[in-house]
Amino acid sequence: MVRGPARIATSLTHISGMGVFAVLYLAFAATVFGYTMWGRLLTRYPASQVAPLTLLVPVVGLLAAHGLLGEDLSISQWLGAAVVMAGLLLNVFGGRLWLGRRFARR
Repeated sequence: MVRGPARIATSLTHISGMGVFAVLYLAFAATVFGYTMWGRLLTRYPASQVAPLTLLVPVVGLLAAHGLLGEDLSISQWLGAAVVMAGLLLNVFGGRLWLGRRFARR
């Protein structure tokens, strides 16, 4: 919910040292690391193999919030993570499974 400019100004004037560290970490360290790894993966593997891994971002975020911060996840969040993982597994291994079944029929 948006509270308006006054709320934003209050939040910015009362930011803690840990809050500043968190913003700097996310803005620089995590971003630089993420883009560096992404670039290295794309130089070694085709984009069609690397791109599906981006589907893991929300799942890892949910699991990290649950494991590290003790967040309670709803049934719909668990189901959503399971659907994403099933889709990723199908994308990564589905072609091999389909080809294996096709050759097994001959």
